[in-house]
Amino acid sequence: MMKKLFVLLAAIAMAGVFTVTSTAAEWDIYGSARMKSYSVDRSKERTGTDFSDRDLDWDIDKILSRIGFKAQMGDVRGLIEIRPHVGSYVRHWYGAWNFGPGELLVGKTWPLANFLTSGLNYTTNGLQSFGGVGAAAVRIEQVRLTYGDFKLALLKPSDSSVDGASDYDTDTTFPKIEASYTLGLENITLDFLGGYSTYDIANPVNDKEDSINSWLVGFQFKSTFGPAYFNGNINYGENLGNYGNTFIKPVSRKGERGTDASADFVGSSIKDNESWGYVLVLGYKVLDRLKLEAGYSAVSAEDDLPGKNEDDAQAYYIQAKISLADGVYLIPEAGVLDYEDHYENGVKFEDGDETFLGLYWQIDF
Repeated sequence: MMKKLFVLLAAIAMAGVFTVTSTAAEWDIYGSARMKSYSVDRSKERTGTDFSDRDLDWDIDKILSRIGFKAQMGDVRGLIEIRPHVGSYVRHWYGAWNFGPGELLVGKTWPLANFLTSGLNYTTNGLQSFGGVGAAAVRIEQVRLTYGDFKLALLKPSDSSVDGASDYDTDTTFPKIEASYTLGLENITLDFLGGYSTYDIANPVNDKEDSINSWLVGFQFKSTFGPAYFNGNINYGENLGNYGNTFIKPVSRKGERGTDASADFVGSSIKDNESWGYVLVLGYKVLDRLKLEAGYSAVSAEDDLPGKNEDDAQAYYIQAKISLADGVYLIPEAGVLDYEDHYENGVKFEDGDETFLGLYWQIDF
């Protein structure tokens, strides 16, 4: 009896909380269901075997499908967004306060280092993996201040492992820092970006510490010329595999990692890695419900080690975005992810390629 009474009182209390919340803030709910259906061919160099491989990628897009809840209460707004993905479910979870000349945001959302330049769906993150900045699955805890077109964010520090020192302890002292500035002109928008991250690794034998410093600078443009548009970005940085939330990290064939854009621990010293990448996208609006797009990107990462230690990759694609109805999209896509090759101690390894052809389905509601 007491247990039933407790459950009843708890239900009444929860109902009261939601009643008060609903009267204090305006809530909206939205969602997006997305599906992949691609034929994918991988070369034998890509599979790391003596055989090429062909597969049908027929699955819900677990990264970009979502359901979200927006709230607005005077000068305060919030967003909770989740996805159907095993493991990390939360896409966004933050609150923001508009205090007049600016806005203060607290919670988990996109980092400032996130250029959404390309509309490619097969890779889930456009061309960010092959020369861009950011990653579709990466949203990060932060405190962000927006003042006009300027943004400054203090983010959860990165402490990813260093090549050759995976068993070492990592110590973080300062948050990651990112800043961006947006300049809007008549037919073009320019975005400028900078970021810095630092942490220490400690040798468990002698407790000696070494600092791993990472930095990133980037520039993005988005321009329109009547029904056509031309977008692009270029970026450059150091130890971006350790920076934590960029995807300037070409992945080589199975068993061969290449440089992965991370610093290297060699002997008793840190050897830095330098990376650069760019993305170019050209699109044309043929009809109100038909848009064509093509893109190309390239990325390179090189270790500061004796001999040549470099990893390169490129990607290109074409797509047609067809709007069958409001919120309903069918997107044919075809392209190549070319992992090219990488060098280790001057020895060249072929990394193969991946060709895709198929349809991406999307219904927003």
